[in-house]
Amino acid sequence: MAMEKTIADKGDVKLSLMFALGLSAMVGYFMYWGLGYTNYNHVSLFVLATFFGVFMAFNIGGNDVANSFGTSVGAGTLTIKQALLVAAIFEVSGAVIAGGEVTKTIRKGIVDLSVIDVDPMQFVYIMMAALLAAAIWLLIATKRGLPVSTTHAIIGGIVGSSLAMGFVIGGADTSLSLVKWDKIGTIAVSWVLSPVLGGAVAYLIFSQIKRLILNYNQVAAAKLAEIKAAKFDHKIEHRTKFDLMEYDEKVTYAGAMARDAHTAQEADFVPEDLETDYYKERYEFKQQKWAVNATQALEKYAPFFASVGSMLITGMLLVKGLKNMKLEISMVSSLLIVGMIGAAFWLATAIFAK
Repeated sequence: MAMEKTIADKGDVKLSLMFALGLSAMVGYFMYWGLGYTNYNHVSLFVLATFFGVFMAFNIGGNDVANSFGTSVGAGTLTIKQALLVAAIFEVSGAVIAGGEVTKTIRKGIVDLSVIDVDPMQFVYIMMAALLAAAIWLLIATKRGLPVSTTHAIIGGIVGSSLAMGFVIGGADTSLSLVKWDKIGTIAVSWVLSPVLGGAVAYLIFSQIKRLILNYNQVAAAKLAEIKAAKFDHKIEHRTKFDLMEYDEKVTYAGAMARDAHTAQEADFVPEDLETDYYKERYEFKQQKWAVNATQALEKYAPFFASVGSMLITGMLLVKGLKNMKLEISMVSSLLIVGMIGAAFWLATAIFAK
């Protein structure tokens, strides 16, 4: 046991070192690229902003990844290492693919700085203050085990920083006019509608899975347990009857049972070929067991739900996620891709279920 723990600890150390090296390499490359991109202007400010960004990334990983994969890890579907690897791949991919469009919305869609004369560096300070405020809030929430939203935090940080700057420059009226409250309202409505709609769709899908698959499996399991108990009682009853037979009857019956045991192994035998009541009744139990068909619901409905789920995810990926890559995939092509993915998942699940 101690040796297994030591091996596991060594594996954790290697994984941690791998992530540490990856982090160091990415931060180093970003610093090298960023300083060149800014022509080494405001170096100290750029380094500080980079530090805030890395600090924010740590807190996003600590809070958002836990929110996303906590259920999978808790259910035993993924180990912590597997969840970390999957999260690292998809978190980075999402940031690279869609991060620009998201930050564009946050930069230009929440605050209107045209109503006041703002120095560009003041805008930099606003964003840095918002970044640090959101990161600190995520750190506090993660420390307390609170599953909060990173988007809520960063938008709140931007709004708060803008209000503070507007109040310092032009007073309360100017401060309130900086924020696009209609846009904030739209975003807030989406925060409420998204979980409600997601919960409704999840309830609808799970209720159908429970009705068509899980409930049937429970009934089938109970029926199989009932048949198994009946077979056991039948065996005890037959043994009692056999013990009450005379010696000659036992010899004759044992010979018939031996022949039935051989007959039952043949693939094309029929019940009429059996001589003893014991094997005839055992054959009936076997037929009852086959009639239950415990995997019927899984074979019939699981491929359908797997296909629908894969098509929904693929559709969201094509329409929402990959649109930022400017792939210029037409609607017809997108529908064909969704259909092919759905067919592939249906076929794979059907083969696995059988």
